[in-house]
Amino acid sequence: MKTRLLILTVVLISGFAISGAGQTQTQNLIGPSIGPDYLLKSGDSIAVFNWKQKALSRKLVIVDGKVDLPLLGPVQAAGLTPAELRQIVQGRYRKYISDPNVTIIVTEIAPSVQQRQ
Repeated sequence: MKTRLLILTVVLISGFAISGAGQTQTQNLIGPSIGPDYLLKSGDSIAVFNWKQKALSRKLVIVDGKVDLPLLGPVQAAGLTPAELRQIVQGRYRKYISDPNVTIIVTEIAPSVQQRQ
């Protein structure tokens, strides 16, 4: 029970941090510090929480620009902000779930590839 409460608290706080409007920087308690305009890229790790259907929640790595979600299949993630991905995923889940509540959390940022000179 204590573990559930701790996870719920961390996720709720992280969700508020990601969706906060007007913030110049977002501090994610279980992941890296990112700005609201951070664009997801291949290799980033994310957590997708679906509050109404916990069985649909996943921790994923973006591969070839996409994440593979239950019921939805591959969804383009690279090039989107976490908030934009949330809107897309939530909208697509509306076909299957009434009033879905989705949270996207960046848990790890992929290292940048530096060009050789």
